[in-house]
Amino acid sequence: MAQPSKTSPMCTIIPPDLLIHISKSDKVSQKARDGANSTLKRCDDVNKIRHAALHSRLSAASKAAGPFDLKAAPKAAAGVSHLSRTIWDCQHRAGLPIDLNHDGIPDTNIQGLPRFRGPKLAAEGHVWKDTDDQSAKNVYEQFKQTYDFFFEVLGRDSIDNHGQKLIGAVHYDEDRQPGFFNAFFFNEVMAYGDGDGEIFRSFTDIIDITAHELTHGVTEATAQLVYENQSGALNESMSDVFGSLVKQYSKVPKQDARSADWLIGRGLFLVPDARALRDMANPGTAHGNTGITGRDRQPRDMDGYRELFPPNSDPVTGNDSGGVHLYSGIPNRAFFLVATTLGGFAWEKAGKIWYNTMLDPKIRGVNPRTAFKTFADLTVKYAEEFGPDAVQAVKDAWTDVKVYPWNPVWMAAGERGEL
Repeated sequence: MAQPSKTSPMCTIIPPDLLIHISKSDKVSQKARDGANSTLKRCDDVNKIRHAALHSRLSAASKAAGPFDLKAAPKAAAGVSHLSRTIWDCQHRAGLPIDLNHDGIPDTNIQGLPRFRGPKLAAEGHVWKDTDDQSAKNVYEQFKQTYDFFFEVLGRDSIDNHGQKLIGAVHYDEDRQPGFFNAFFFNEVMAYGDGDGEIFRSFTDIIDITAHELTHGVTEATAQLVYENQSGALNESMSDVFGSLVKQYSKVPKQDARSADWLIGRGLFLVPDARALRDMANPGTAHGNTGITGRDRQPRDMDGYRELFPPNSDPVTGNDSGGVHLYSGIPNRAFFLVATTLGGFAWEKAGKIWYNTMLDPKIRGVNPRTAFKTFADLTVKYAEEFGPDAVQAVKDAWTDVKVYPWNPVWMAAGERGEL
């Protein structure tokens, strides 16, 4: 099995600086502060375990069969849906239903990760009853909404385009006390905390959180964007873009670009003046300065960009891998501008331009420090399919966020910066 790389991170929906702010706020309870600190530690622990998990010895049966190679998996028949969902209950513990050999049974010998002992709550075809777990039901439906979007709009058969099974783990925590303040995608498992009822509601309540995190898997299978600096910000932005598109597509009736709210995680916060995690239309305005969540510091264009170098992923002392959540607002706004300029359903033109760019081999291994320019140039190329108006809309959007004209003066400063 290949060595784990920076293109396959343990991605979380809540950035570390927001959790740090909550952990120090005098406007929340001690329990909330403790929960934020605990979440930071748990995310750091899981991220470190990720490497061990990828190299963990599998069961005797899996060793006999040889390691599972995702890229060697047989491709599913084109045009045939292979939606497969399984939802597990973590029971407020830190174990995860990771299944490295894909035999349908969670592995129990992953070094550093507590043993998973939770029950299976649902599998594909489950008939739901009123007494069933609501979080599991939410995730089961959100998996279908996300799968259907990629399959019906983009012709993609699940995360890997080979019909990869979607695995959810609800009620994730570490000490039986509900209060994990995050959701994350880790080794093909989508894990959800319950929030705390004071700052966050359950992370299973928000469709774009699920779609955002599953899109990290799509990005890993396609663009393989290194999770640091500009390429890491693009990685986060791609998840916001398709998270928002899945939300718009799943609305009844479906929502067009100009009537969409372009908010990521709307309704997740339970505190005043915190509308969402991020605002794609107006970066830097999503959750204000509440004294609880802190100021939304996303810049709307390159004037606000300062290279945070070298990138550091430590959740407390680091710079969020070079500001991957901070600077995702720049390409987010570019997408919003393209989508609303072209009008109609955002996935019909803007979404396909962005998706085709994800598939271009030139974006793989892109320089993390100049990735915005490379990505922008490729979106111009793929806009040609939709005519000169689309090309102009894309060029204008990248000009508005000041990626065009490219002027990497910020690189010379070499500022590490602080989050």
